[in-house]
Amino acid sequence: MDEIKDNEDYVLLYANELFVVLINNDIREFKDVSNYYKNNKFELFNRPYFIKKLFELNISSLEIYNLLNEKDPIEKDKLNGEFFLELPEQDITSQLFENFIDYLTHPATGNFIFYDLNQYLKYNEWFLKLKDDMKLPTSNIIQYMTKVLIEKSKDKPIRFNYDFCESYHEYFKDNFELLKEFYFNNKTIDSHYDYNFNELSVMCSIDKCFLKEYLQWAIPNDETLRYESIELGEVKDKNLRNKNYKLTFIWDLDYTYEELEDIISYYIDNSYLATLTIFLSKIGVKECEFIKEFISKNHNNKKYMRRIFEAIYKCYSLDEYIYFLKLLLELNQDVEVFRNVLNPKSCIRLIGGGSGVIESKLEFYRAVKKEMPIKEEYMSHIILLQDLIDEYEMRLVL
Repeated sequence: MDEIKDNEDYVLLYANELFVVLINNDIREFKDVSNYYKNNKFELFNRPYFIKKLFELNISSLEIYNLLNEKDPIEKDKLNGEFFLELPEQDITSQLFENFIDYLTHPATGNFIFYDLNQYLKYNEWFLKLKDDMKLPTSNIIQYMTKVLIEKSKDKPIRFNYDFCESYHEYFKDNFELLKEFYFNNKTIDSHYDYNFNELSVMCSIDKCFLKEYLQWAIPNDETLRYESIELGEVKDKNLRNKNYKLTFIWDLDYTYEELEDIISYYIDNSYLATLTIFLSKIGVKECEFIKEFISKNHNNKKYMRRIFEAIYKCYSLDEYIYFLKLLLELNQDVEVFRNVLNPKSCIRLIGGGSGVIESKLEFYRAVKKEMPIKEEYMSHIILLQDLIDEYEMRLVL
């Protein structure tokens, strides 16, 4: 045991193997070494896999529990965590169930790692028998564990699997508020959780209103949302951005136009620097139809038009951009709205280098001017475009 402690590179492998050998040979030897281990306050286990071997012996599960907990070992949390994970369902008694609940709820217990809560469904039968005595109003063991661990995560390290909502939402049919509480809590304590919005998609498929609720929480609280969706303008290296950080699942759910407009409008009004590209995928008819109706109903709103056309330019082709621009011009000939939508500062794709920026802008303005209808009501727009073309041609020469 002392040699294992000194050889730290192999601690996790050898400590478990040693205890398994001792269990196979003589349980008395195992108890002696176990006591020596505890008395010397060794900490050689990341996870004590050897406990699974104890259940193969002809001793009761309660005896195993008492054996692991005698002398108040320094690794008590790890030992009990592994014990309750491996405890056979047929061996669960009211006493062991109470021990399990004590393990979960004790203020000193921490460092939980729960990657598969289905492994704890074996405790549900006893939970249902005794739930009236529980302090937390929950309807199954998964809900109960979730509520307890949310509370403990405020000052203890708790880790869950990253597809929690997808895997366990069925257990929260009568308590969606608790699942929401879990989602926001886990987003708060783990910045990597739901980095691609798979979990949010599940939540919104259960309750469409949750997306608005998420944005109300995330815009002021979620640093990742602010970073990933912020307008980068003419930043050359965007490789650090997560290309999958998208809310495009909205087009696959049964949102009405009015519901989508409410979400998009809220995002524009409350997220000053962010772009709408986080919502666009350029896939499917529903998205395109929404953009057309959004332009149609909001063509007098300068801010909304600027933001939607920024996103169109970044996500769609130049020809598609011009298609939507023509739709706007049919509805609103105000040259100031047009100037605002052109947005020469941030919606230009780069060719490369300083001259590349100028060339990109020239290409953009020339393409738009080429497609402008030669009508009296559009002459001011054409003059504006020509002025911009002249300005950037001069910059290119200089």
